[in-house]
Amino acid sequence: EKNSKEVAGWGSWAGAGAPPPPSRRRKLPKKLQAPAKKTDTNKKRKDDFKPDVIINQKRLKRMAGTYMLGDVPHPYSSRAEYEQSMLGGVGREWNVTSSFKNMTRPE
Repeated sequence: EKNSKEVAGWGSWAGAGAPPPPSRRRKLPKKLQAPAKKTDTNKKRKDDFKPDVIINQKRLKRMAGTYMLGDVPHPYSSRAEYEQSMLGGVGREWNVTSSFKNMTRPE
């Protein structure tokens, strides 16, 4: 009663009831292992879903204070009004020449 899938001689060297062969996978010493990956799900990065981009978040925090305004500038009465005025372009392509000169005139 030979099984047609078995080749004569293969698997019969140790005999019946032999222990299974030892695992061949060896563990590296701890000092040679790669560091464990951190699984911190609370912190989300701005560049998580951008594979080719790395955003330096420390620099963003430092530079943000430079450009932040404490209160609304003089001609505007609310923050929304100021932000709406900042949305428009200042260049010659989007404005009439006279208004472009007024917007870019040194004070």
